[in-house]
Amino acid sequence: MNLKEKLRQLDKSGPPAAPAQPPSRALDDVEAVASMLGGEVVENDSGAFIRFRYVIPLSRRHGSIELSLIEEISGHSVEAFSKKSVPHSFNLTDAVYIDTETTGLAGGTGTYVFLIGAGYIENNNFVIEQLFLPRLADELAMLEYLNSLVSERNGLVSFNGKSFDIPLLVTRCIANRLQPVLNLHQHLDLLHAARRIWKQDYGNCRLGTLESALMGFERYEDIPGEEIPYIYMEFLRYGHTERLTPVLSHNKLDIASLVALVIVLAEKVEQRDVSDLPAQQVQRLARLHAENKAFERAAEIFHHMQNHPELTENEKSQHILAQAQVQKRLGNFEQAISLWQQSTGFGSLALEAFVELAKYYEHREKDFQTALDYTQKATSILKTRASLRGQVMMDEAQQLLQHRAKRLQRKIAKRQK
Repeated sequence: MNLKEKLRQLDKSGPPAAPAQPPSRALDDVEAVASMLGGEVVENDSGAFIRFRYVIPLSRRHGSIELSLIEEISGHSVEAFSKKSVPHSFNLTDAVYIDTETTGLAGGTGTYVFLIGAGYIENNNFVIEQLFLPRLADELAMLEYLNSLVSERNGLVSFNGKSFDIPLLVTRCIANRLQPVLNLHQHLDLLHAARRIWKQDYGNCRLGTLESALMGFERYEDIPGEEIPYIYMEFLRYGHTERLTPVLSHNKLDIASLVALVIVLAEKVEQRDVSDLPAQQVQRLARLHAENKAFERAAEIFHHMQNHPELTENEKSQHILAQAQVQKRLGNFEQAISLWQQSTGFGSLALEAFVELAKYYEHREKDFQTALDYTQKATSILKTRASLRGQVMMDEAQQLLQHRAKRLQRKIAKRQK
């Protein structure tokens, strides 16, 4: 048996090939595809694509979320939940809310964007435009239109767009020798903001999960994201449009959920009474405000946490230490000292308290002997920790404490002369 016969035999042993179907006329007739899907053809010098446009009054709700609340969100709230990745001047009502569907979930230069969802606020409405690519050869036409749309706005809002959608769109623009506008805008990625507050509270931080848990919105018969590339490839090969309708719906819902999620995030960071929230979530909120230097708000949340029934002893210890740091930043040293002294009985966690007390008594009270006592207690904890772990080499923390102790001994000796 020669090589050609062997290959023919292998081919017969594989799965049966799909029955040959002649490409639909729809592939060559963009007007026909637009008519089937309910869109309109947009043409420019670079080709043609199909646009779908929906106007949603802001008075409507997405699940339980009233969309009009987007206009009332404080810039400082956005700055807080974004951890200052965008400034307080970021304008949610002048941004483009963007999501894409592509020919591959991994991205890369061989991946095309065949559907771009772009939402924006206009005249008390949320307008969603979907740009669909019926022929790969017309990609430049769609990207030029997107460039024009984004140029009229200031800022982008996405869900995981920093890692996927925007880099891919920029790559496609460059591949078409088009200067991208997308990467010139400030970008608010809601996935990162959501993870800071909720992490794994609901099992994962997927958009669909957050819709169900936080927006009171359920998708019924939604198409799985991993199927979408194959549906588009099927369309390109055979011209079948039937399964594209749920893809368009999926993308449209994603865009609407971006607005609702911004509102939920803002409400969460602005929430005054946190007593009904899970302990871990409250701690994340307090830390988020502290990291944003909103120390008064962080202190207020920590105060509510003091007697939270869900806190374990270890969590209470960490909570008290974090609260002490906030009071220190506010200049409330009397409260900070009380919290640090309360923390000295927390085993290995007492290390931070001893170090902070040593700093306070050395630099503010000039009580070098008390500072040295606390330094030696901190050193004792580190030595115990090192012996338990079988460490021989002195780590950086031990070196710092040793340096502090020597400095304090010199100061004590100088004062005694």
